[in-house]
Amino acid sequence: MSAAPAFAAPASYNDARINIQGGSASSLAGCLNYARVSARHNLHPQANFCRNIADASGGNVQLHNVSLFVDQESNRPGRAYNNATVNITGGDSTAVAACVNYVQGTATVSQVNTCRNSATATGGNVTLDNVDVTVVQSST
Repeated sequence: MSAAPAFAAPASYNDARINIQGGSASSLAGCLNYARVSARHNLHPQANFCRNIADASGGNVQLHNVSLFVDQESNRPGRAYNNATVNITGGDSTAVAACVNYVQGTATVSQVNTCRNSATATGGNVTLDNVDVTVVQSST
């Protein structure tokens, strides 16, 4: 019968993470037309005009003449686990343009509302110019 070793050789864990991300952007434009008071007092119908524009641009990432160097070395006996992650992303964007017409009571259908909405969302760009990414993983 053979005995199991009293201890196992320790493993070496090398995790390297580089995360470069552009900023996120959000934009909201809203218009609310509320006709409750006019409807109660039998006033003339309202005429509402609403024009919304919402623009959002995510942040850009520009790297010029950059070197990323990840060196993962292990001198411990046993197994070595090397994990390297390089993440470069532009920013996210969200744009919302909304118009809400709320009529309560005895309002007539002759109320005139004109609502023009425009929403534009553009995510961020990533530009790499003369960029070197070097990952060295070794175990001895």
